[in-house]
Amino acid sequence: MSSLENARDEIRHHRRLITSIVFRRPVILIMTSYMLLYVLTEAFGLGAELSLAVNALKCIGWTAYSLFLFYFIMPPLAYYFSIKRWPIFYVNVIINFIASITGAILSEYVDIHLGVASGWGFPRFIQIVTVAFLVYTALIYIIDTSYEQLIIDHFREVQRDVMLFRFPPRTPAVLEKVPFEKRGSLLRIEADGHYCTIVTSRGKHIVRQSMMSCIEDIDESQGILIHRSIWMANSEISRLVYHNGNPRVIDRNGSIYPVSRKKANEVKEIAARHGSSSK
Repeated sequence: MSSLENARDEIRHHRRLITSIVFRRPVILIMTSYMLLYVLTEAFGLGAELSLAVNALKCIGWTAYSLFLFYFIMPPLAYYFSIKRWPIFYVNVIINFIASITGAILSEYVDIHLGVASGWGFPRFIQIVTVAFLVYTALIYIIDTSYEQLIIDHFREVQRDVMLFRFPPRTPAVLEKVPFEKRGSLLRIEADGHYCTIVTSRGKHIVRQSMMSCIEDIDESQGILIHRSIWMANSEISRLVYHNGNPRVIDRNGSIYPVSRKKANEVKEIAARHGSSSK
């Protein structure tokens, strides 16, 4: 793949991320539209001279301009500056400067043609640039923090996938004692004296073995000993409820099991990830 194609792919990637941030956070559109509308009308005494329809059109215009900026201008600049390894502060200054100057020119042009302004007024132009710069700085800050969080989340997902690929969870030794036709995903282990019932996605099997020896080589990320006599896979924990003040677990099939009070908080966290919890 050529360097030009690589650059295009990177720009598309930046564009997808920025677009997802903009549409995930409506505050960006709201800030762009109404803060700039307020500045361009009330703050400069133009509100009384413009009809509601014109104000609405200007609001739509600023929103469209902002979307154009975030979709077509920011991705190439973000890619270029990432190659140059420039600090994000300088990136923001340049992007905000471009946005503010261009937006102010467009605003002055529209006002002149609407008859609101008689000509190009330098002080008013500077006011618009200054306010627009501050607004876009706030917007870019929101995007930067969201963008950084997306990168972190994406890195964690990739890292987790790589770790699972390179170091898949080891098959518990207790499953080797289960007949082949009943082997499947380990769901639950129930102890009764010197015997344990191994419950898999394909059936049940009883072994003469203590609970601790059954779970000693099971990875902690796969499940938890919710009670001294019950081990349960994390994926099976659906809800944590309380009955007469005593914690109980409801699995995905709706069955109820006792939970040790010492394990209640840990089980609650697992339930929050895989199901829900309530009192």
